[in-house]
Amino acid sequence: MKISVLPIFFCLLLTVTACKKQTTNTVTYDVTNANVTSFAFTANDTMPGLAAAKFTVENLSDTGRIFLTNGDSIAYGTNLKRVIPVIRYGGRPSAAICYTGDTSIVLSGKDTLDFTLTPIRLQIYAADKKHEKWYNIIAPVHQADPDLYIWEQLTQNIVPAKTAEQKCLLASGKFCFFRSTAETNRVALSDNGTDWTDNNITTLPTPCHCRQIQYDSIGKRFYYLNTTDNTLYSSDDALTWQATSLDSDAEPLAFWACFDGKLWALLQSGTNKDSCYLATVNLTSGTYDNQYRLLRSQAPISDFASVIYQADNGYEHALIAGGYNAEGKMIADSWAMEAVDGIYRIVNLQNSHTAKPFAGASIVRYNGQLMMYGGVNSSYELNDDVLISANEGMTWNSTNDTIHCLLPTDHTPRWRQSAITDGYYIYLIGGQSKEQFFTDIYRGKLNSIDW
Repeated sequence: MKISVLPIFFCLLLTVTACKKQTTNTVTYDVTNANVTSFAFTANDTMPGLAAAKFTVENLSDTGRIFLTNGDSIAYGTNLKRVIPVIRYGGRPSAAICYTGDTSIVLSGKDTLDFTLTPIRLQIYAADKKHEKWYNIIAPVHQADPDLYIWEQLTQNIVPAKTAEQKCLLASGKFCFFRSTAETNRVALSDNGTDWTDNNITTLPTPCHCRQIQYDSIGKRFYYLNTTDNTLYSSDDALTWQATSLDSDAEPLAFWACFDGKLWALLQSGTNKDSCYLATVNLTSGTYDNQYRLLRSQAPISDFASVIYQADNGYEHALIAGGYNAEGKMIADSWAMEAVDGIYRIVNLQNSHTAKPFAGASIVRYNGQLMMYGGVNSSYELNDDVLISANEGMTWNSTNDTIHCLLPTDHTPRWRQSAITDGYYIYLIGGQSKEQFFTDIYRGKLNSIDW
């Protein structure tokens, strides 16, 4: 019996052909579609603002608009002179023409265009070469540097009188500028930093070391600890003060801060002068609680900077930095304090940074970082640099190599000034140089704080 394989081969061929026909896809598109569906700039490592620019395409019946999605402008400093646009279409256009200023170019998909020339328009011809659509492209670049601090002088002289010691606090939106001489204590009050009323204080001891007046933002009260006789003074209006004698054998050295609703004072034992400890004032019993032993040589008693703030982790923090210890030596130590559910962590940051001894500086927390202004070094040279710490005071970086943090040219370098913030502005108030006292007030803000 003779068997032929030819019919089997043809069957297989027909089967394969049939499969090919079944998997063939036909792509169709609207030959009248002249729409743009997306628009972007090709990323450039040297110009990160290009990739960050996101655009929205708005299609109307016969016109369209391409504009920024994420903000009103492209990042400051982005150069748009040589940009490669990436355009996707709804159909298969027969031509796409970009008009920048007085020039035009038929786009090939790899074109480098100058987007600094305005107006910028895009003309799309559909595949049928009859239908077309025009788009206006809106791609402005920020003209203001977002990292620049803008300053203005609000008042040249809050009060005309010169003072021996001064401090300004911001209490529930009110500025309180305390000053003290051997004869009198005074406080000037203002709601805006421009208009001030000056008042005499008769219920505080003279002279008063008013740089150690503190404000408790939780209890809404001012406090002053007189280290001479261990008397605590308090006030709810900065004008009238009540005195409370504290019952303790300890000798107060300094009033560090109102932190986490408690008053923190530096004490030394009457029998052991070689050590000291940090404690909180018990306002009910008039004694000291929560004692933390510190090395006397590392603990400041005067001209230290202090700042209270809520850190990024949500917990309240305090930083006490620089100043003079009980032996009158200028120190470089900084003390970080953290409150976590009634438990306190107190750490000396001396070994965590390379700061040299300093005194009379002021610190604020602003825009997620600590900023230090003014002060003197161990040679009593005034600091005209602004130092920034992004890690809660462990390390500080100079900003002298950039224009961003520069203070106004008419702001004289100084120490013992006050630095406060309301979250939107930074205020620098008063202070002194080697030759004079100041009672001026400067106000500054980051350009992009409200962008």
